Amino acid sequence: MPLRAAQLFFRCRSLEELGESLGRALHRRGRPPEEQTLLGLQEQGWGVLLLPEPDATLAQLFSERFGTALVLQLDGGALALSVQTWESGTPGEEERDPQPPHFRDVEAAAWELLGFMGVPASLRLLPLEEVEVLEEESASALQAVLARAGPAGIEMSTVPVLPPPRSGHAPPAAPDVIVESKAGEARALTVRTLPGGIPTEAWAQALAAVEEAQALRLLRALADGDEPRMPRPAFAYRSLQALRVEKLLVKARRERPWLWRLLDPERAAPLTRAGFSEICRGKLAEVARAHGPNLEVWESLGPQASGLRAQVVMRAPVANIYEVYLSTLDEEAAAAQLVAETRSLVERPAPPLLPEHLLPTIIAGDPQGRAVRPLGLGLFGALLSDDGSRIAPVFSAELAAIGVGEAQAFELALQRMDALTEAAPEGIRWFDLEYGRVITCAFADAGGAGRLLSRRGREVLLQSLGEDVALAAAPTRDTLLACSARDDEGEAWLREEARRRFAEGPFPIDAGLWRIDRDGLLPVAETEVQTSSAGEPA
Repeated sequence: MPLRAAQLFFRCRSLEELGESLGRALHRRGRPPEEQTLLGLQEQGWGVLLLPEPDATLAQLFSERFGTALVLQLDGGALALSVQTWESGTPGEEERDPQPPHFRDVEAAAWELLGFMGVPASLRLLPLEEVEVLEEESASALQAVLARAGPAGIEMSTVPVLPPPRSGHAPPAAPDVIVESKAGEARALTVRTLPGGIPTEAWAQALAAVEEAQALRLLRALADGDEPRMPRPAFAYRSLQALRVEKLLVKARRERPWLWRLLDPERAAPLTRAGFSEICRGKLAEVARAHGPNLEVWESLGPQASGLRAQVVMRAPVANIYEVYLSTLDEEAAAAQLVAETRSLVERPAPPLLPEHLLPTIIAGDPQGRAVRPLGLGLFGALLSDDGSRIAPVFSAELAAIGVGEAQAFELALQRMDALTEAAPEGIRWFDLEYGRVITCAFADAGGAGRLLSRRGREVLLQSLGEDVALAAAPTRDTLLACSARDDEGEAWLREEARRRFAEGPFPIDAGLWRIDRDGLLPVAETEVQTSSAGEPA
C-alpha cells in the first residue's frame, strides 16, 4: 500500500528523555478536545513521535527543548509530501507536494531526506496505526512511549511494540490489493488520487516516471512469493478526468521500455526468485541442492567423488543475477549470465580456510578427520566453511594449519551462527496446526541443523513454541524442525517429516529426534521414553 505517515523527528539521547519531554509538552499544550494516541520511539540518537496528524504546538515545544525538530507528513496514495523544519520554537518554510505537473516519487523523496539527515531506517515512514502494541515482551519488540491524551487527562506508559519492518536503501512497498481475473491473471494493484486540474502530457510523463520507480520496489517486495511468477504490478488513478489520464499514460509508458515490458499484458508476468531459480536449475549441470531461490552445484567431481569431497558445493549467485533480471526483465539473458558466472565460480581454486567463515553443523558416522565433538548415538557436532559462495567440511588438520584450536573454532562458529540467526528472523517459520504449533526453518546459510548446537538457536525455537522443552529434528544439513515435547500428535508429525526429508536429502544427517532446552540437547532413540529435559550442553 502507498505509505502514509505523520512524524516529528528530533535528536534525543534516550527513550527516558523522550518520555519526559513528551509528558511536559503534552501538559503545556493542554488537553485536546478529542482523545489522541501518540507513540514515541528512540534509536541511534534519534527520537520520533508518531502522530495521527501533524501538530504545530508539539513541533514548537520539541524544537524549544531539542533545538531542531522536523515535521513530516506523507500520503503516498495522493503523491503528497509536506516537510517543515522548526528551529528553537520558530517554524521554517514548509515544502509541499504535489506540484502538478511535477509529480514526484514522494515515498522515495521522504526516505532519502530522512536518510540524508541520519535518521535510522527503523524509524522512517512509520504509520501510527501499523505499529503493533504488544501485551507481553518479545525478543523482537522495541520499547516505546505510549501517550493517550484527551479531555479526561493524559496517560503515559512504556510499552513493547512491533513496528513494520524497515531496512535497506529504499522505502518498503506493497500493493493496495491483489486481484485475479477469471482467466487467472493476477495483478498487484496500486490506486492513487490525483489533485484537481486538467491532465497534460507533462502530468503523464511525471506519473510514468513515478510508476517505474515504484514498480521496481514492488517487484522486490513480491519476489519471495511461492509461485513461479508474481502478480503483475498495475496502477490506477482516481481523478475527475481518469479516462484522459489513462490515455495520456499509455503513450508515456511506451516511452519507458522497461515499464512497458512490465505492464504489457502480452508478456508473461515477472518471475519470482523461486521461479527464476527453477529456470536456471534446468540450465545448470550437477545441481547438488535446489531449495526455493537457492541453488548449489558440485564443486568438481560431484556426487561420484569419493568421501567428503563430494560434499563441497558452490552457491550459484542467484540473488545477484536476479537483481539483473529485475532491471531488464530478460529471462533468457539473465539465466545465461547466471550459468556463466556459476561455471566461473566452480573453476576457481579453493580459497584458504578463514576463521570468520566457520559455521556449526551436525554429522553422523565416521568423522573422517573432521573437527568434531560427540553428541551421542553416533552423532557429532562438526564444522563447515561457508564463505557465501563455497561450502565445505572442515578438518582438524586445516584448523591446526591456521593455528586455531578446535574449541576456539567451535566458539567462533557458534558466534557467527547466532549473528546470522538474529539478522534473519524470517528464516524461522511456525504454523499452528490442529494439534499444536510446529516450526520449520529455512536459512540462506549452510547451518540449518547447526543451530541446535547454539544456546541462542535453541532459545529462539523455544520462544517461538512458548515452551521450556521441545522436540527437534535435523534430518539434513539445511533442515531444522521443532514441536512441543508435550504433544504426541506433533511428535508423530515431526518423526514422519524428519524421515521424509532424510530420505530425500541432500546432505542427510539423521532421521531421529532431539530433546532440547536452553542448556543443551540430547538425541532421542525412537523407542525411548524420555523423562529428563536436557543433555550435555553443546
